[in-house]
This record gives sequence, structure tokens and C-alpha cells, in this order.
Amino acid sequence: EKLNYEHKRRFIFTDNPVNISGDTARLSADSATYDLAADKIVLTGNVATAIYSGFAPAYGLNRP
Repeated sequence: EKLNYEHKRRFIFTDNPVNISGDTARLSADSATYDLAADKIVLTGNVATAIYSGFAPAYGLNRP
């Protein structure tokens, strides 16, 4: 497994499969890039998501 960091652009990225999980959600993808400055992650390739009941939106977003 390998994780890369590009300091000038403040990006963390990998071309390896990624799995992100928490109490109420699970995500997976073939690769990922995280922009530290924008606080944004982009998942690419075979992206899958499972969201469980009780999921609460982050940062004060309203539920649909």
C-alpha cells in the first residue's frame, strides 16, 4: 500500500484501492485524491457507498 503527498499543491493521493469507513457510512474506490486546502476528497474508479440508518450530515447540512 502506498500513499503520496505533494507539498506544493497540498494533495494526498494514491492509485491503490481505498476503503473509508465510519459508524454510519462506508466508501470504497480504486484510487483517491485529497485536497488539504479545499478539504475535498475525490474518489475514482469503481466507487461504492453504503449509508446506514442514523447517518447525520456533516458541517451543519440539512437532511433532505
